[in-house]
Amino acid sequence: MPILGAAAALLALPSSAIVATPHPPLCVAFSKADLVVTGTASAYSVDDEWQGWTVTVDRFYKGRAPQRLRVVTQNTSARGWAEAGKRNLLFIERKGGRFQIWGSDPNSSGAAMAPIEAEVKALAAKPVKGPGSISLYVASEQGGAMPGVRVRLRHAGGERERIVRTDKAGRASLRAAPGRWTAEVTEPGWTSRFSLYTYQRADGFELAPGGCADLRLEPIRLGSGGKT
Repeated sequence: MPILGAAAALLALPSSAIVATPHPPLCVAFSKADLVVTGTASAYSVDDEWQGWTVTVDRFYKGRAPQRLRVVTQNTSARGWAEAGKRNLLFIERKGGRFQIWGSDPNSSGAAMAPIEAEVKALAAKPVKGPGSISLYVASEQGGAMPGVRVRLRHAGGERERIVRTDKAGRASLRAAPGRWTAEVTEPGWTSRFSLYTYQRADGFELAPGGCADLRLEPIRLGSGGKT
């Protein structure tokens, strides 16, 4: 595939960014979060490793936890944000005994919060069952879309593998059974890695019943002996 050959040189340098760009679909953030809440943030603090807030929750859209939470984010380029003194909508992950937020999630407050909360309400009311959806984007590390690329998806539960081909915008989507999946470029002479810009890891991601997954893959040409 000529476009893959042209992109090979673009994949030589490692990416340093770790926040998904653009932000993933809202349903992906909702599916991945352990807690989705609204509440007033206060008591902001920061040190070399963490930033944090105390959040008094007024509504749980997903999950359950104490009404007063200590919510933190790593003090890195992937950090999330809550606005102290205001009502916030937060997508929270339980990790390492902490309630964490991330910059790739659509955390919001103020006027920007209303349309996002309306979508969250609809997602929370939706029955959690049946197939989910997987969205793929295949691109060079610099972001150039790569059309016509075949991607193989495998389901850990034994469902037959699925092959999709990206469209002119480098994208593909499919409905798929819940469970653990992997995805990889399957062109002859090529493999792929999940991009550091991605929201979920293509080498192993969970698709919730009725949920969403959002992946970005970067093709890599195989060298002699089938190694990258």
